[in-house]
Amino acid sequence: MKDLNMRKDFSRFVGSRIRSFREQAGLTQMQLAFMSDLDRSFIQKVEHGRQSISFENMCEIAKCLKRPLSDFVPLVKEEAEG
Repeated sequence: MKDLNMRKDFSRFVGSRIRSFREQAGLTQMQLAFMSDLDRSFIQKVEHGRQSISFENMCEIAKCLKRPLSDFVPLVKEEAEG
């Protein structure tokens, strides 16, 4: 269950970052979709955290938004095992 929550949190975080950077760039979802060769409905689902995104698609979106990939990925602290 914890793994599922972590994946949902990750998807929501990435999606909110994409939306924020897209809006800062003054782009619509349609424009970003065209630039990244992705479907607008896919962009919408990702931005709302309802769709996970592949590494390749995240790289393409980061390139289109002229942002480093690290801007889209949350810092994660590893839990100590024991």
